[in-house]
Amino acid sequence: MARNMTKASGHTQLGLSSIPQMPEGYYSGDRPNPNLRMFVEEHATQYNPETDSYDISPFSEPIETTKATAIYNMHVYWSKKPHDAVCKYISHYTELGDLVLDPFCGSGGTALAALIEGRKAIAIDRSPAATFITKNYCTPVNPDVLRLALQQLKQKIEQEINWLYETACDRCGGRAITGYTVYSEVFQCPRCLNKVPLFDCIEVQTETKQGKHPKIPVCPHCHPKHREAINTELENRFGSIPVLVTYQCLSGCKPRRGKRLYNDQDKRKREFFEQYDLSKLREIEGKPIPHWYPPHKMMNVTDDSQPWGDKWRAGTSNFRTVAELFTKRNLWALAAIRAGIIAVADDLVKDALLFGLTGIALNSSKMYKERDNGRGISSGTYYMPPISREMVVTNGFYYKVEQQLIPAFRELQSYGSLIFSRVFNIWQRFEITQFLKADGPSALCLFGPVDPSVCCGVTVRLYEGSENQRVIGQCLELV
Repeated sequence: MARNMTKASGHTQLGLSSIPQMPEGYYSGDRPNPNLRMFVEEHATQYNPETDSYDISPFSEPIETTKATAIYNMHVYWSKKPHDAVCKYISHYTELGDLVLDPFCGSGGTALAALIEGRKAIAIDRSPAATFITKNYCTPVNPDVLRLALQQLKQKIEQEINWLYETACDRCGGRAITGYTVYSEVFQCPRCLNKVPLFDCIEVQTETKQGKHPKIPVCPHCHPKHREAINTELENRFGSIPVLVTYQCLSGCKPRRGKRLYNDQDKRKREFFEQYDLSKLREIEGKPIPHWYPPHKMMNVTDDSQPWGDKWRAGTSNFRTVAELFTKRNLWALAAIRAGIIAVADDLVKDALLFGLTGIALNSSKMYKERDNGRGISSGTYYMPPISREMVVTNGFYYKVEQQLIPAFRELQSYGSLIFSRVFNIWQRFEITQFLKADGPSALCLFGPVDPSVCCGVTVRLYEGSENQRVIGQCLELV
């Protein structure tokens, strides 16, 4: 829902470190921005072809930067650029106080860089996720207040989260908490017809007629006598099962960490896997989730026989709802955390916590691949791997807020009034032509640094007047 905020929530009442307040009229939302025309009229300069000139040499200096910063890691977004690199372009091509327009703002790196460099910014994107991320990158939040809110949230959800992930230590029999759970798809061997988890299959290197040496999964019952590959196509899948659990003992064992397999050679470990790990999952499956979670079909396509988007692939996209991207335990945990966040009274802190929650949603899904050479999400696709790792949602969420958001907000706080008092931020989601072809004064606007590898055939022009007769802004053709 769109919000028109004339004054940000007060943070100084708690006696914690102060933070600049957003100026009157600050706007963030998913509706046409009622303040946009006023903002442009206040900060834009009418272009005069007789007196105005813009002759800046191309930026050609080398830039050394890193993605290993708290600000960069506040939230995941594909093809995101480090803000300090973008700052170099902003300072080179614009002057202090200029207005910077990014009509395809993504995660808001250009807008943030503009604010850091003392410019004004307009950030626009059709994606509500993009504008939400941008808003939180560029909105001041008191890190001390955020930390306090996180502690209060932890206390509120602690009992429910402990119930979801509780288990027992197979060494001492005492209390333990799950570290992560590995799930594996089950396939049928074409030779012996046994159904085996891919997790158990033996990886064998073969040689093709072309001289290549791919690795194939071989049935552990048939190997080494036979080396026939297990068929991992969708039609040969027989469901996904938990095959490995790690845990941390809460009863004094050293080392604290332990693990066990569903078919562990140790009888006691097998028994604990069945008695505590599988029984907990069955208990969760037998109960309804008491909190709201997205009920939507993917891309809101109700007909299950139809593709639900560009990322849909016949035979591989074997899910139709958002909820199916998560195990029920993690879906429950995400819903519980969200319910606790929604109850937070301070809108800025609430959004910052939701910012952290959405930042760890991907790694909390079934798309989080388990593999020997590292784990992670396949970018640009909704691929659910045959072997996945179910992470404990709160571990990722608490780390995101404590180790990334709070340090990042503290770093942004160091820029002080340069960002948040002397500038006026507007974020919106609407048809870009509504702004580019609007009547009234036009602004000389700079588009954010563009990566030609991700753009093609896009032409953008800024027009003066409703007749659209004269191009008065910079025209960029991205090819």
